Amino acid sequence: MALPLDPSIVSRLAYVRYLYREGAEQSRQPPPLRSRAITSFHDAVENFMGLAAQHLGVELSKNTEFLGYWEAIKPVHELPKKEQMKRLNDVRVALKHNGTFPSSHQIEQAREAVGDFFATATPRIFGIKLDSVHMVDLLSQPEVKQLLHDAQTHADIGDYVQAMAGLSLAFEALLTHYRRGEGSIRWSPFDFGEKLSPLDEPRVRSTDFSSRLLAGASCCSR
Repeated sequence: MALPLDPSIVSRLAYVRYLYREGAEQSRQPPPLRSRAITSFHDAVENFMGLAAQHLGVELSKNTEFLGYWEAIKPVHELPKKEQMKRLNDVRVALKHNGTFPSSHQIEQAREAVGDFFATATPRIFGIKLDSVHMVDLLSQPEVKQLLHDAQTHADIGDYVQAMAGLSLAFEALLTHYRRGEGSIRWSPFDFGEKLSPLDEPRVRSTDFSSRLLAGASCCSR
């Protein structure tokens, strides 16, 4: 039975997913830029393993190496894909220490292997799918995070009007968060003009309107 997840665990899983998605995007770049994907994939797995050990209550030595996580966690939980992750580690060592760029096949193989690893290991250890963790969970403002989750819920069922309204509320809540503690409450660098009420109507002074008409007529006559 999976242990309950606290917000800090969810935030760190969101970071793991971010690293993996970053690696997936890098893997589609032209060579040699795509080689950076190997490091991102490796970082994603290593962060996941450290989090898994903490979540399962496994004590790790300070000098635990990448492949040592599997052995350290094995008495509590046997993790999958060790051989595939060994190949990933070998490719990373060759890139980082020897300057050997990975081939297209090695990069594609790493992307698929890491994706399979997360798809298998995350539900077993944390009781959720990694794809269910949103980047929103990296936010530190609870109100903004909740509003964005609500907006996503509406978007998932096709209610885009409510979703956009939720995004607007989340943006306003985020600005309000950063306004707090400012000396003046009359003006803020986060303000975007005067607030409008439902009863407000556009107003144009007659002198301004006349001057704009005259200016336009003058330009057209040139």
